[in-house]
Amino acid sequence: MAINGISKMTNPDTAEKKRLESYRNPDKETYYDQWAATYDQDLQSEGYAGPRMAAQLLSSIVPADQSVMDFGCGSGMVGELLGIAGYQRLYGVDISQGMLEQAEKRQCYLSLRQHDLTTPMVDDIRYQAGVCVGVCSFGPLCADHIAHMTGVLEAGAPLILTINALAWEEKDWAGQLDGAQSSYGFSIDYIKTIPYLVDKGIEAKLLIIRNAEVETTSDYQPEPEGDESLG
Repeated sequence: MAINGISKMTNPDTAEKKRLESYRNPDKETYYDQWAATYDQDLQSEGYAGPRMAAQLLSSIVPADQSVMDFGCGSGMVGELLGIAGYQRLYGVDISQGMLEQAEKRQCYLSLRQHDLTTPMVDDIRYQAGVCVGVCSFGPLCADHIAHMTGVLEAGAPLILTINALAWEEKDWAGQLDGAQSSYGFSIDYIKTIPYLVDKGIEAKLLIIRNAEVETTSDYQPEPEGDESLG
């Protein structure tokens, strides 16, 4: 089934101010709690294409009967699109309880819970695929934190990931990823530049990260990034 965007509008200048502040504000939980009620409208006013592009890629490689964890699910935009496409085994985590309350209204997730992705996840099951949209950009997450996501995926499972192209350059995500995949055993199968915040002319990198084919363990310690290659 085709996956289409979610169309809601608000003042684009207000939306940009909120988005830029979200990069700078160190208290992500409180900031996103306060933003949750207008988050969808604000980002859609900037032509937010990330959820649609990620959902389309995931649906092209992951059967609809498989379990999918939406890392940093926010208000549930990606989950809603996947639900429309026939995915029923959707799970989500986010740092913001306010965002999770918005996601719950969409009634597309089997479960939602609060979690900070800068800390390891502990789960009773392993998911068959993952998706993470709009989370990895200017911080606080870095490439090493991707191991927290792949750590709850099945061996060999794909993780669909977006990274803001401005952050890709500024934070050297290519170099980060090159080091992280060596340290934690995941691989980068695919990288493509996509339209992201279309009305602002901002692009993103869309990636398929493949979990290690065998179970691996790692203890993350913070440290001072057509298809594209790393390196």
